[in-house]
Amino acid sequence: MASGHNARLFAGALLGTAASVALAWPAGADAVSDFYHSKQVTLIVGSAPGGGYDAYARLVQRHFGRHIPGDPAVVVQNMPGAGSLNMVNHVANIAARDGTIVGAPQTGVAFEPVFKLLSPDGKTARFDATRFGWIGNASKDIIVPFVWSDVPVKTFDDLLTTPVRMGANETNTDNSIMAVLLIRMFKARITLYNGYPGSSSNLMLAVQSRELDGLAGMPYSSLTSRSADLVRGGKLRFLAQVGLTKLPDLPDVPMLLDKTKSPEDRETLSLILIKNEMARPYFVGPQVPTERLAALRSAFEATVKDPDTIAEAKKSGLELDFVSGTNVQALVARVYATPAASADRVRDVLKSDRPDR
Repeated sequence: MASGHNARLFAGALLGTAASVALAWPAGADAVSDFYHSKQVTLIVGSAPGGGYDAYARLVQRHFGRHIPGDPAVVVQNMPGAGSLNMVNHVANIAARDGTIVGAPQTGVAFEPVFKLLSPDGKTARFDATRFGWIGNASKDIIVPFVWSDVPVKTFDDLLTTPVRMGANETNTDNSIMAVLLIRMFKARITLYNGYPGSSSNLMLAVQSRELDGLAGMPYSSLTSRSADLVRGGKLRFLAQVGLTKLPDLPDVPMLLDKTKSPEDRETLSLILIKNEMARPYFVGPQVPTERLAALRSAFEATVKDPDTIAEAKKSGLELDFVSGTNVQALVARVYATPAASADRVRDVLKSDRPDR
């Protein structure tokens, strides 16, 4: 009798412990773990291999999986084209909506339905980015137009009087957008050559061979990671900082916002620069289950703050500056609420169907 009584007490204790564990475990965590177990998560980069966006995605890929419940494998796939528009359309309309496909776009492409830069009425953008599940942002970017050190352009003001040759891969990439902005808003003497194949590494080779004088839209973090020897060696002369905050590394390089001539120009430029606040964003398509999006957001934050990720980023010269998925989501919503008149001014500055000068 005593033996049976003890067995019943032991069984009751086990049930009580199991119930306590179940209450302590986050709701849906088992289901998320079960789903991702033995799965593969694909990070689709909207740029060619070898550039800054690709470098960040591969850094995330190496550490992301172990922070996702179920420990899935994580791989990178490149889908360049139209400044990441091809990739975003794919994730929005074709890819699985189960949380196994994550997009890594170039900055600003999420705002194509608002600014309509690639086609009349933005018809090439078959998505509404407010419906995406934004996972987070790996860094903020300050873009730094630059010329090679022996080009006779010493300051930003010289760019307004001395002709220079700059290049870009496509019309919707940062190097093209920023060159057009400098030409139209500031009357910079830039001749822009679009259509360089591959990633920004080919553009850097064109600058080093003196085929080009410089580039207009390179993120500083890309230069310090991919062309650190040129930065350290003083081969690049930075002309402006294109962002909402100033880089401590470049105290003497002026902010482009401070070069605007009117409150209207400053408002237009500020709206354009909002995209730099989500410079390395990651997202899933619409209708991904809420609990999986929450798990991916937590995993992404843990990845960016992981000491191993930070150490590898530092070794590679990559800057990490985490922005939460909820903050990115709010940023996207803010841009989508832009008044039509303000969006028209941005489009008038940036649209690619006008002569460069």
